[in-house]
Amino acid sequence: MLFENPWVPVVVLVAVGVVLRIVGRRTGRRPAAVASWVACALALGLVGLAAVVNTDRERIEAQTKAMLVSAESAGSGGATHARARPFGEFFGKRVVVEGPDGTAWETTDAVGLADKLRRHRVRGTALRRVDVTPTPGDADRATTRMRVSSRVGEGYPAPTTWEVGWTRGPAGWRIDRLRWIELRDQTPTPMLYH
Repeated sequence: MLFENPWVPVVVLVAVGVVLRIVGRRTGRRPAAVASWVACALALGLVGLAAVVNTDRERIEAQTKAMLVSAESAGSGGATHARARPFGEFFGKRVVVEGPDGTAWETTDAVGLADKLRRHRVRGTALRRVDVTPTPGDADRATTRMRVSSRVGEGYPAPTTWEVGWTRGPAGWRIDRLRWIELRDQTPTPMLYH
């Protein structure tokens, strides 16, 4: 969390540095002036580390956005297999697609999922929000909740909410579960998915 949002400790370190600098100048104490430079150097170091360190949460959020862009190209038509290859890099061997209550609607692979996304015309550029939540007690599982624009059948684009289950394996983070939560603030049905 420190490397995802380092600004609070950075502001505190800079404020401490400024206070120490003022105290050092008024009292003529050299150690306070040196400590002010150390505090500012620590703040700069923290900003540098935050820019270099990529946390699991940041990786999953970036992969979710990249997966949606890939889903859009997979869903834009053309040969499913040719389009699913880069799209398939985000998924494990099998993906369970669930309804809002957690009931499994389908177990498929990336090629089958790409075909569904082609029919639903998911737009990766219409991503509205991504929230990543690590699974408590299991460092190798996380859930992404995202809101995207997609079409169901021949209708107009509509906001849909999905939960994406991620599992960390030897090849990195892969999707193993998709749960369709909402369609235009209503509960989706298996008939709409298929």
